[in-house]
Amino acid sequence: MLNWLIGDKMKKLTADDLLRRYAKGERNFKNIDLSHEKLSNKNLNGIDLGNSNLKGVDFRGSNLSEALLDDTLLVGADLSNANLIGANLDGAILIRANLSNADLTNAHLVATRLNNAIARYTKFVNADLYVADLKNADLESADFSGADFHHADFRGANLNHAYIDNSVDNDYSEGAKFTYEGEGDGLIKTKKLEWHENTEGGWVDTGVDKAYVWEATYTGKEGRFNLIVFPMSLIDKNEEGWEYRIDEVIQPSGKVREQYDSAFDSTNKSYAPTAKVAMKWAEATLEDMLEKRRAKR
Repeated sequence: MLNWLIGDKMKKLTADDLLRRYAKGERNFKNIDLSHEKLSNKNLNGIDLGNSNLKGVDFRGSNLSEALLDDTLLVGADLSNANLIGANLDGAILIRANLSNADLTNAHLVATRLNNAIARYTKFVNADLYVADLKNADLESADFSGADFHHADFRGANLNHAYIDNSVDNDYSEGAKFTYEGEGDGLIKTKKLEWHENTEGGWVDTGVDKAYVWEATYTGKEGRFNLIVFPMSLIDKNEEGWEYRIDEVIQPSGKVREQYDSAFDSTNKSYAPTAKVAMKWAEATLEDMLEKRRAKR
């Protein structure tokens, strides 16, 4: 139970010793000190390193699928290009660790600390990130398809080009905290569109000097449409929730004609609770509009 934290004595093991014993069939290596050892491009499938000190270990390109790494200290470890499919990293400390291009599909990361970690192009497909801490992590182009991150903390994280559809849109994101809902520049890619956050231009008709809005453009045979998602506080400072608008850009003149303006849930008598939900509703409305145009052809 976090022996590396409370000061219990751990047995120091070298990479050579571990590999030799692993080759003989041993898998249980709990509570050991492997700090700063070199274990890149090794096959360590199913190894149990739970509650161990793995600070600064080089695991680049290694196979750690189904590995037990719960409650481990992995500060500054290099896990880039590693296979961590199905690995258990619950409670692990991966502060400033490098997970770029790693595959954490179906991995367990409950209460894992990934703040300031680098996880560019990393796969978190169907991963369990419940209450995980990803503050200030570099998650550019990471794939969170189907991930569960109830109450996870993404504040300050770089989510540019991250794929988060099928995750934050559903019940698995309840309580999660995201910088991109009104706190910084970014880009959200869904299956249909790319949403860019505009934090520069204010809306002159609202009197707001700096408006946090999300914008996307659809261009197809049916026409060109601009989609905008914005907080209701831009219209009325006492209003909560998010609104969306869809405008058609008439070609070749370039004139804009409003097609739809609403994100009001008549059942619950409220606007969209988050920007991402408003995006989802806007995309559904756009798809309905496009289907009607296709049917007329």
